[in-house]
Amino acid sequence: MSDNREKILEGLADIGFLGSRAEALSADALLQSTLPIQNHLHFLEPDILLILGGRGAGKSHLFRLINSPEGQEILSAGKQRLANAIWTKGFYTREADSSSPLHFPGETVLQRFTEGKNVTDLLDFWRGLLLGVILKHTDELQKRWLRSVLPDSLANALDDLDDVPSWHSEVVNHLGTVESVLNRLDQKLADEDRFLFATYDDLDVMAVEWTEKRALIQSLLRFWLSQWRRWRRLRPKIFLRFDLFAPDFLQFPDASKLEGHKVEIHWKYVQLYQLVFKAWANRNEASLTFLKDAGLEMVQDKLLGWTYSKPLPSEETLRSVVHQMIGQFMGSSHTRGRTFEWIPNHLQDTNGEIVPRSILNLLALAAKDELENSRAKPPYLLSPSSIRKVIEEVSDHRVTELSEEYHWLEIIRPQFEGQEVPMPRQNFTRLLRKIDWQSVPKRNLPKSQNPSAIVDDLLNIGVLRLTNDRRIHVPDIYLYGFKMKRRGGVRRPR
Repeated sequence: MSDNREKILEGLADIGFLGSRAEALSADALLQSTLPIQNHLHFLEPDILLILGGRGAGKSHLFRLINSPEGQEILSAGKQRLANAIWTKGFYTREADSSSPLHFPGETVLQRFTEGKNVTDLLDFWRGLLLGVILKHTDELQKRWLRSVLPDSLANALDDLDDVPSWHSEVVNHLGTVESVLNRLDQKLADEDRFLFATYDDLDVMAVEWTEKRALIQSLLRFWLSQWRRWRRLRPKIFLRFDLFAPDFLQFPDASKLEGHKVEIHWKYVQLYQLVFKAWANRNEASLTFLKDAGLEMVQDKLLGWTYSKPLPSEETLRSVVHQMIGQFMGSSHTRGRTFEWIPNHLQDTNGEIVPRSILNLLALAAKDELENSRAKPPYLLSPSSIRKVIEEVSDHRVTELSEEYHWLEIIRPQFEGQEVPMPRQNFTRLLRKIDWQSVPKRNLPKSQNPSAIVDDLLNIGVLRLTNDRRIHVPDIYLYGFKMKRRGGVRRPR
C-alpha cells in the first residue's frame, strides 16, 4: 500500500464534494453516491405520502434521483407495480433546465399570493398546480387529450406557472372541469395499470414568512388527504423536514391520518460506513484496490458504478476496514475510544441522528490533513489525531448547513460564542433575550421569538439536550460550530 498511499488518500479526500447539496452534484456523482437502502426505498410504495428527514439526511438526493430516468430504473428495480410509473415534479425551487422545463413560482410571488387567502383558495392552488405540471410533463398523446378536454383559457393560463393569480382565477372559474379532468385522468391511468406520482420538495422556502409557509404546507397535505380515497393512481411524494410535521405546525382536521402514510429517513452506523466506502471506491483505482484488499466484495454496475455484491457488507467486515484504515482505538488503548464507534458517536445530534454529509466531510478532511502532515504511523492511512483535528471544521460545516434551513441560527450564533456547557436552562434563555429581533429580516425569524420557545425548537431539531438536572448540553457536531466549550474539555491537535 505504501506506493499507492497518496493516491488512496487523494481518493478519500475526494469524497468530500459528494457531501455537497444534491442539486450541485453531476448526474454521475449523484449515482456514485447512491446506496439503495431497503428501509429508505419504502417511500416508493404508492400509499406512502410523506418522506420525512432532517437537513442533509438525503431527502433532496432521493427527490432528484426519482425524477431522473436512471434513478427511476435503480429505485424501481424489481417493483413491477412501478415499471410504467410517471414521475413529475409537483413543486421545487431550483431553476428549470433542459431535463426539467418546469419553472415554479418563487417565494415572493407565493408570499404575496397567499396573504389573506382562505383554505379553499389554497386547496384550489394545489389542484391547479398539479394539473399544470401534468400538462407540461406527460407524453404528447396524453397532453393532446388533456388539451382537448380543457377550456383554452385555462390550458393557456397554466402554460405560465409563475403567474399564479392568472391561472388560479381560471382554475376557480372552471373548478368543476378541473376536478372532472383529474378524476378522468386517474381512471385512465388505472385502465392502463400505471401510476402518476407528483413529487414535492423545498416546501420550507415556498414563502417568506412562517404564517404563509404554514398555510401552504397545511393546504398541500389537506389537498392530498381529501383526494386519497377518490384517486387510485394519482399519488404524491412530499419531502418534508421533521419539524414541519410537528403537531404544533400541523393544526388541521385529520392531520393524524398522515401518520400511517409516512416514511422517516434515518441512517444507522453500518449504512453510513457502507455509503462512504462505496463512494470512495468510485474515486480512483488505488482506492478501489485498497477497499477490495481490506475485505469488501465489489462489482461494477452500469449506473451505480462500483457497488457491493449482495448481500451488503456486514458490520464485522466494515469494522475490519476501519481498523485497517485508522486502527482499532482512537489512541494507544481502548480508554480513548473504539474507532468504529467513536466516529459516529461524535457526529450524532441529541436525537441520535447522523447525516451522510457529516461523515463524508469528516473522513475527506482527515485525508487532506494526512496528505499535508503525515500523522499516521504505518500501516495505517489515517491518524486518530487527524480525525480529532477536523471534527471542529465538520461541526462548523454542520451549523452553517443547518443555518441554511433555519436562518435564525445565524442570528443566535454570536450569543453562544465562548459559552461553556453544561449550562442551566435559565442562563441559556438569558442569552437569547439579548437578541433584537425587531432588526432581523422577516425571512430570518424563527417561528416564535420567545426565548423559551427557541430553546424548545433547538431541543427538537437535535442541537441541544436537556439533562436530568435541567441543564443544557450541546453535542460535538454543534459545539465547535457555535464556538462553545465543554467544561473540562481536552485541547484538540492543531
